[in-house]
Amino acid sequence: MRVDEQRIERMFTRFKCRHVYLDVGSNIGVQIRKLYEPHKYPGAPVHSLFDRTFGRGNRCDVCSIGFEPNPRHRTRISRLERELTAAGAGVVMFETAAGSMDGVLPLTMSEHKSKY
Repeated sequence: MRVDEQRIERMFTRFKCRHVYLDVGSNIGVQIRKLYEPHKYPGAPVHSLFDRTFGRGNRCDVCSIGFEPNPRHRTRISRLERELTAAGAGVVMFETAAGSMDGVLPLTMSEHKSKY
């Protein structure tokens, strides 16, 4: 079993996931934070979707898998995974892109300095 599969399997075992949320193109992880910490994002339109899909209240039975290839976000998404896992949420973040086939593509990044 590959290392990434092992990380997902450990998350499923530890957190008894009933639902899975895939965040493909996580950026800095705000959508995952909205899922587990909705009080920090009052009025976010996605709340109604999360409520219908996963129910209201504690979402510790929802496990999240995020994909973000941008190395500039490495520190933030690692911290996100650590903090939410410590708080009781199953979160695994991968520093990779997602696609319909295996392969390697170059990641072209702007020289523009973003606040993210």
